[in-house]
Amino acid sequence: MPSPELRILQVIAPAPIGGLESVVAALSLGLARRGHLITVSASVDPSGGPYPLLELLECEGVRVVRAGGGYRAEASALPRVAKEAGADLAHSHGYRSDVLLRVARTDRLPLVTTLHGFTGGNFKNRMYERLEVLALRRFEAVVVVSEPLRRRARLAGIAEQQVHLVPNAYAALYPPDSRSTSRMRLGLPARGTVIGWVGRLSREKGADVALEALAQLAGRDWMAVFVGDGPERTKLERQATELGIGSRVRWLGNFAGAGAVMPAFDVLLSSSRTEGTPVVLLEAAAVGVPIVATAVGGVPALLRDIGGVPAAPPEAPGALAALLASMIDVPDDAARIGIRQREGLAAPARFEAWLDRYEEIYRGAIARKDAA
Repeated sequence: MPSPELRILQVIAPAPIGGLESVVAALSLGLARRGHLITVSASVDPSGGPYPLLELLECEGVRVVRAGGGYRAEASALPRVAKEAGADLAHSHGYRSDVLLRVARTDRLPLVTTLHGFTGGNFKNRMYERLEVLALRRFEAVVVVSEPLRRRARLAGIAEQQVHLVPNAYAALYPPDSRSTSRMRLGLPARGTVIGWVGRLSREKGADVALEALAQLAGRDWMAVFVGDGPERTKLERQATELGIGSRVRWLGNFAGAGAVMPAFDVLLSSSRTEGTPVVLLEAAAVGVPIVATAVGGVPALLRDIGGVPAAPPEAPGALAALLASMIDVPDDAARIGIRQREGLAAPARFEAWLDRYEEIYRGAIARKDAA
């Protein structure tokens, strides 16, 4: 018998692309297909974009409300959006949306958030993260995507009964292309070893560490592709040149639906300094691309779970280089690792169980609010 329908307001301040955005899309579409009514309130810059996440949701029939005009205007508009949606609860993603949802006059609504990770960074980001932690103590449920985030939430004073560990699951938002089509779309040669790196070009993602690792592979035949953009791009391009690998590295900028072109890569390299449970690793595993990654956040647990190679310490380019070298030198072994990861991911079963957990958390949050 199908679960009774819920009316869920998802609140997000989306980047053009990213793992958080992919999680919101997968969750919204999965819940909508189960019969729940989803409204997505998105804080966007009217002059910015495009926002592929929002376009994908709208194409699939999910109602999207674009909010703009700055923080105060968005906070004032949110209760109206919630009322129009007939929302049973609100679910925020990201520190800006968490704070926005808490200060908006939505007191009657149970509040749920997913903590996707902490990035630190500049003063503004750190201030928002401090405000976020204070706000989350008043939420009915706080979902964390990795065990380290669960520990951090508890240390920040969020009650144990509020915290729920739910690692991210994989959903094919964009059907993967073939290897040849993926390489053609990315402008890559049909042959040769390609190391892929996907993410925001900012310090927490460790692209500088990836370049240091790649520089130790200079005697081997490879090229590297960095998909993504961010504030450190110019600095990183200069670093690649100074390391003598500038001609072997391509910078492709943002690419909507990066998961679809994952088959272009022979190896996916993740060099982050901090993470939750990265969606990009799930996308690589789903198409059998072996993963080389740093041991941060939920990455070690994910790799153990799907049968990947052990992660390298963060800030250790030599260890990353050694793992990459083993993939390049013995491609048959790398291919077997990729197959093992793909089989270990078991995407359909994991995804449905993931939706089950969120439904359970939503209903618990409603009951908690009713009992307050």
